[in-house]
Amino acid sequence: MDDGVCGDWQCSGDTKQHACFDQGDALRVLRNKVTKKLQAVPNVKSASVDPEKGSAVVVTADGKELSPKAVWEAVEGAGYQPTELKGPAGTFKTKPTK
Repeated sequence: MDDGVCGDWQCSGDTKQHACFDQGDALRVLRNKVTKKLQAVPNVKSASVDPEKGSAVVVTADGKELSPKAVWEAVEGAGYQPTELKGPAGTFKTKPTK
């Protein structure tokens, strides 16, 4: 297994965003912590994390957009440091400002 987990999440318009974060806990704990935090992000309709596959899927509420900063902070709030985020707003290697 590698050092990190990368995830992608589905946004309106079938646009995928990707987030990478260091894996520090057991896979089950990782999945539960990150899923709970992602589901709490405004405009998220649903979120799921599959650390075995290294993916997370976040579906936005219809007609809504996700804040890259809020998604980044959700991963941080789960206790992990994001290393990359890709989506409609761009690619981020540091915390986005919006």
